[in-house]
Amino acid sequence: MTQIHIPVMKSETLDLLINKKDGIYVDCTIGFGGHSKEILNRINNKGILIGMDLDPYALSKANEKLSDSSEKKFSLHNISYKEFPTILSEMKIKKVDGFLIDLGISSYQVDSAHRGFSFTNNGPLDMRFNQSNGYTAKKFLNKISEKKLADIIKYYGDQSKSKKIAKAILEKINSNKINTTFDLKNCIQSVTKSNDLKIVSKVFQSIRIALNDEFENLKSALKKMPEFLNKGGRIAIISFHSIEDRIVKHYFKNNTLINVKDYFDRKKINQEKLKILTKKPVTPSNYEVHINPRSRSAKLRVAEKI
Repeated sequence: MTQIHIPVMKSETLDLLINKKDGIYVDCTIGFGGHSKEILNRINNKGILIGMDLDPYALSKANEKLSDSSEKKFSLHNISYKEFPTILSEMKIKKVDGFLIDLGISSYQVDSAHRGFSFTNNGPLDMRFNQSNGYTAKKFLNKISEKKLADIIKYYGDQSKSKKIAKAILEKINSNKINTTFDLKNCIQSVTKSNDLKIVSKVFQSIRIALNDEFENLKSALKKMPEFLNKGGRIAIISFHSIEDRIVKHYFKNNTLINVKDYFDRKKINQEKLKILTKKPVTPSNYEVHINPRSRSAKLRVAEKI
């Protein structure tokens, strides 16, 4: 049975994000609409919610969830959140009052074997958020060099045996012996000689991040957001990966975008200043982790345009 996605730190996030009842808010990763439903509950009939997601199925479910919110205004778009300026331009909106990004993948995506995100169930090696566009993970691995794959596993997955794992994966890919999630899992375990599924999980995650260009998409969106915020407008980001959290932390702190491979290589972005509202990241309560174990690594950071 596929678990319906539970929005992480819903109250904590919306308490910090919403400070204007008639404001315009953008949920950049609307998913099944858990956070957005609460945004609509908190804004009045003059407010607007704009939702975006790459997953058309999730977007249709979000539409169902939000459609019973009386006369509250919302607009949904099947697009990557880094393209939000295009949507705002089409809607003739120059400034908004808040952006929300939840960087976690949904329980539906994790648990659906045909999506290929997880090795829990056997399925095709896909890993795309939108299955109608782009390369599958199998095709991605067919095209990548051994060095690049090793770097991805090392830097994104924090794995010391990255070169050995990359070599084994590409050998089997090139001989057509990896077609499913179980094939990939077995290959990784044959190299690590370990039953530690955390290693497998990290390698899967690193390939998914690279395939979907997740870190660069985050940096691209962050770079543009302050320009489209009203004064007092806020950016709230829930991250689940330590690199994502570092990207957000340094950007909020001093408008720098870090190089994932070298944290001391930072590019300064000259633009409006942000005031950090969360001196330390907000994390889920013990109770939330108990009822939703997948929330345990979540970190929320919020900043305000001044």
